[in-house]
Amino acid sequence: MICRIALNIFVLVTLASTALAASEVRLPLDFNPVSIDPQKLSESHEFLVAEDLFDGLTTISASGVVVPGTAEKWETSPDGLTWTFHLRPDAKWSNGLPVTASDFVRSFQLCANP
Repeated sequence: MICRIALNIFVLVTLASTALAASEVRLPLDFNPVSIDPQKLSESHEFLVAEDLFDGLTTISASGVVVPGTAEKWETSPDGLTWTFHLRPDAKWSNGLPVTASDFVRSFQLCANP
């Protein structure tokens, strides 16, 4: 379960222009998260904070439907064993570097062998 959630929230994606990337978002919290590292989350309130910070390949809409997240689209092989995700070209880390497929590969590897 933690592995699935960690993979879904692995990638921090900026959704705004450079001007917005330099701005701050402040959330009033009535707790101190021990960690926001997806591999170290253990408390439900930490997951809530991480969900606001990270975006996975896909996400769940308000109506409960799987929709694109960092991936703009994906295909599944006829046998259902191979999934190919196409990342959004504008997907960037908070420091402005592009999000790459290698970032997701590392997260899957870390989840499989922490």
